[in-house]
Amino acid sequence: MCLPSSLRLPTIGRLSSSTVTVLTVCAILSVVGCNKLKSKTNMQHYIPAVRKALAYIENQLAHPISLEAVAETAGYSLYHFQRLFAALVGEPLADYIRKRRLTEAANKLMRTKISILNIALEAQFESQQSFHRAFKRFFNQAPGAFRRKPQPFFQGRPPVSQEMLKNLAGDFCALHDEVLQEEAWYVGMGRALGADHVQEAGRLWHDFMSRQHEINGRCSDQTYGVCMNKDADIPSRYGSYLTYLACCRVERVPDEVPPGMIRRLIPGARYARFRHDGPLDAFASTLDFIWGKFLPESDYDRLDGPDMEIYDADFDPIGETVRIDVLIPVAIGEAAQN
Repeated sequence: MCLPSSLRLPTIGRLSSSTVTVLTVCAILSVVGCNKLKSKTNMQHYIPAVRKALAYIENQLAHPISLEAVAETAGYSLYHFQRLFAALVGEPLADYIRKRRLTEAANKLMRTKISILNIALEAQFESQQSFHRAFKRFFNQAPGAFRRKPQPFFQGRPPVSQEMLKNLAGDFCALHDEVLQEEAWYVGMGRALGADHVQEAGRLWHDFMSRQHEINGRCSDQTYGVCMNKDADIPSRYGSYLTYLACCRVERVPDEVPPGMIRRLIPGARYARFRHDGPLDAFASTLDFIWGKFLPESDYDRLDGPDMEIYDADFDPIGETVRIDVLIPVAIGEAAQN
């Protein structure tokens, strides 16, 4: 699933927060259920409907848009269509519309003399203040500052193309194997995250990587990103869907953990392990393949339980090729119902 490059943060330590940001969005979508489409569903079948909805959105950016109207254009209920849209496009429908409006607003700021207030109203913001906050959150720059120093090659949210919708081939991804993970203890740092908080995954990794040497009894030099349901010990907040842990696996239950860290026992499970071998920029295509093509067309059913990504000690985000393992708890066919 493709995350707009404007949301990607600079490289931190040995881990790129752009990677964990993409993975966090993937995890958010899995928790809210967009990846639980029935097995054997061919996602290509839904592309024409999503294409109609995308065209409708582009024509209505300067006008009020209801999510129900978008779903009706595609011929689906809102509940069903939001899951389809997120699975194919890689982000929630409402977020996509907001980012497209902000991107068009940035183009107008750069290329026209329309007042900021009128641009805000055309983008369907209720006030210049609310537009200012949303624009700054998305572009890390206030609208006025953006206009004074134009950026012809700024990175916003471009409209989804037909080619992008068909990008489900998974050229850099393989089902590496099935693995049975025994229950194990993990120590690290966690945050409650949601669609409005994805950049915080980068800050979480930054904090963790600077302190991982404090963890005793590590099983290896690998680091893990663990996505799970909300955790009672980690404060929730508005819009958060999951708990994300940046952590290490340890050999035994720790008597104590460094300040600001937590320990969690993750039960054993059968995982489908996917391996990405390719440039980091192609990782979104790998996620497209896993969630949008392989799992829906396979005999696997995704089970409730944490998803994991595994980074080796030599992970180099700026290398020509990076290796990332993605582990998803699964059962085969009817076994998931038992």
